[in-house]
Amino acid sequence: MTEQLHMAVAVLTLVGAVSGCGSRGETLSTGREVAAVSSPDRISRMLVWMPERAGFLGATASDVYQVWIQYSRSTKPQELMFEATKTDGVSVTWLTDRKVEICYGPTNINKFSNIFVYAEQSTPGIYKVEIILRRVDALTMCR
Repeated sequence: MTEQLHMAVAVLTLVGAVSGCGSRGETLSTGREVAAVSSPDRISRMLVWMPERAGFLGATASDVYQVWIQYSRSTKPQELMFEATKTDGVSVTWLTDRKVEICYGPTNINKFSNIFVYAEQSTPGIYKVEIILRRVDALTMCR
């Protein structure tokens, strides 16, 4: 009985993960695009975004840099993968169709997710991208 219960939980977890991937409801806030880099196969792109900050206090606060992945083959194509403050910025480089590097200098990372997974019932297979962080001493050392 216990083995059947474990199997049922595993199946439900997998079904929930596959049917719910990419449906987190995240949207870009008001701000500006700093850079956008398409994957080599053009299925997705990484977007570096600077959101506007309400109540910005000049020297007492720093700009926020976000990196979003945007999947082009769906109506729900984006997810926030990285967010940082107290930084000179970030650089994004696709290493392969399914692997991307976020390079940064000294910074405060507020959010990071190392993998993007997307699946829909109408599309066979699972689309997965691995995100790798690379810290350097200065942003100019990024690729």
